[in-house]
Amino acid sequence: MKKTLLLTLLFSINTFGQFIDGNTIPNYVLNDLNGNQVNLYSLLDQGKIVMLDFFFPACRPCWDSTIMHSVNDISSKYGELGSNQIKVYGINVWGEGDGTVAGNLAAPNINGVDASNQNFSRGDFEYFANYKFIPQGSDYGNLVNIIECPTYLLVGPDRKAYNVNYEEIEYDSENYFGITLTKIPNNVRIYIPEITTCTTSNTVNIFAQLRNTGINNITSARVKLMVNNTLLGTQNLTFTGVNNTDSTIGLNEFSFKNIVIDQPLGAYGKGPYKLVVDMINGVALSTPIEKVIKITKEDTTSSTSNLVVELQTDLYANETSWVIYNSNGDVVAQNQTLQNDTTTNQNIALQGNSCYTIRLKDISGDGIDPGYLKLKTSDNSILFDLTMGNYNYENFGYDKFHSFSTSALSINENVLNRQTYLYPNPASDKFYLTSTDKVNLEISDVFGKLLKTVKNIDKWNPIDISGLEYGIYFISIINDTESKTIKLLKN
Repeated sequence: MKKTLLLTLLFSINTFGQFIDGNTIPNYVLNDLNGNQVNLYSLLDQGKIVMLDFFFPACRPCWDSTIMHSVNDISSKYGELGSNQIKVYGINVWGEGDGTVAGNLAAPNINGVDASNQNFSRGDFEYFANYKFIPQGSDYGNLVNIIECPTYLLVGPDRKAYNVNYEEIEYDSENYFGITLTKIPNNVRIYIPEITTCTTSNTVNIFAQLRNTGINNITSARVKLMVNNTLLGTQNLTFTGVNNTDSTIGLNEFSFKNIVIDQPLGAYGKGPYKLVVDMINGVALSTPIEKVIKITKEDTTSSTSNLVVELQTDLYANETSWVIYNSNGDVVAQNQTLQNDTTTNQNIALQGNSCYTIRLKDISGDGIDPGYLKLKTSDNSILFDLTMGNYNYENFGYDKFHSFSTSALSINENVLNRQTYLYPNPASDKFYLTSTDKVNLEISDVFGKLLKTVKNIDKWNPIDISGLEYGIYFISIINDTESKTIKLLKN
């Protein structure tokens, strides 16, 4: 969806005027979300430029600029992992002084949790941004006369501040402070949507992209999937063509599929799983670039596997698409050709007793407006509603995931899902099935890589796994109508 991003949403904090360009900004000593103390003057005395993003969690223009690239790119290009010339901080100016939201609710709202149930959060600001947030900054906002949000102040080493537009940050830094901002080679920003899976599932599919924020073209990168300090998988990515521009979401998407979640998730579902880029263009990075992954378990369940996807497009339907993944990360349904400003209903038939994830995408990064996506049962019961104007989903940005399970079983499904198991488990060199019917079998590793296929087997046929290394594998049992996946430990 194309639209002009409104950069101001009137938010009355006091009756005075906006901060006057060129004035000396007062100091602050405040804690960020992690409890780390931030002293503005101390940063300036180090010769840094400081960019202050004044926002509040209920502000839609603030949310729009956060989920798009904007300030994130500035932090990536010129922040600690870039040229280290700028420090960026988001300062929440809503939460204490006006009495509207208690100060202790500021952090949950910045993390996308509407703690007061009053529509005070547009989404998880902290997750989608790559800079630090100061949750209780309303008194400081009053002190510097912030009357509109978002407001961006650029502060130089001379402690003078100016209202700026993030799109002109390079010009403003040179013009106001005589500082030329420079990008470094081999630098990227990791983009990961909020990933979901079913509450009953112990696996997840992770999708991500790298965005080139360096000065040179990128032809290769090494990305690692980690949990805490344990390596789960590595991908050596290659890219073709000229991509030293930041005009698009990023380089080609990559994924880690069917990843076992066997560690407790962190606060708000963030970590301990993370992606780490430690090599670009064959050059090892002195400081690897990391991004934690937010995983949300959702409990939506459909009593039927026959569903309907209803989509209302905006005037830019070519930017919109949806897909449905099964638990292995395979696409099992996707949109047909879409027309501008049109409502379509597409019937889909899924398997029972399975976990699926629907993904709505907008390549421009600003959602669909006006428009919506609804996942419904055949009797029009709504399982999932992503509607502009439905406050929780005012703007989903580039991607919105929602996981759901199907519980309905057909007669054939009863046979496979209730009567087919494998034993022994754990197994050392072979295992058997309990199925009396002929089925096919696929063995995959924890990354979704197919290792072995065995066809037309029943309970009389041993399945040889003596050649596999010790570890966890996923056994997919398949008949003519559906499939069942079981986790096997090889010892």
